[in-house]
Amino acid sequence: MLWLLFVFLTILTWGSYNVLLKLAEPHISQSWALFLIGVVQVVVGVFFIWYQRANDEALLTIKGAMIAVIAGLVFVMGMIFFLYAFKFKAPASVAIALYTVGALLIGVISGPLVFHEVLTSRILTGIGFALVSIAILTLK
Repeated sequence: MLWLLFVFLTILTWGSYNVLLKLAEPHISQSWALFLIGVVQVVVGVFFIWYQRANDEALLTIKGAMIAVIAGLVFVMGMIFFLYAFKFKAPASVAIALYTVGALLIGVISGPLVFHEVLTSRILTGIGFALVSIAILTLK
C-alpha cells in the first residue's frame, strides 16, 4: 500500500499548487505563469532523469514518448483554462473543488473503459456522489 502514501503526497502538492495559482493570479499573466512553471518542470525533470538513469530505471520508448507528449499538451491546455478561470474571478473554493471532482470522475470512468478494471457498486456510488457534489457546487 505504499502507493497510497504517494497518492496522499500528490493530493497535498497538487492541492497546494492550485492555491498558489490563485494567489499568483493578480501578480502575473497566464503566459508568464505557464512559462515559469514549465521551466521548473524541465529543470526538475532533467534531475529526475539523471537519478533514474543512475538506478537503471530511465525507460523510454517511442510509444511512451508519444503518449507523454499528448499528456503534456492536455496538461498545458488544462493549465491555461484553469489560469483563465482565475483571471475571470472564479472563487478558489469552487473552481479547485470542481476541477478536482471532474478529474476524479474522468479517472474513475477511465478505469473500466481504458484499463478494463471492474466497476463495483462502491465505485458507482462514488461516481454518484461526485456528480451530486458538482451539481451542488455549481448551483447559484
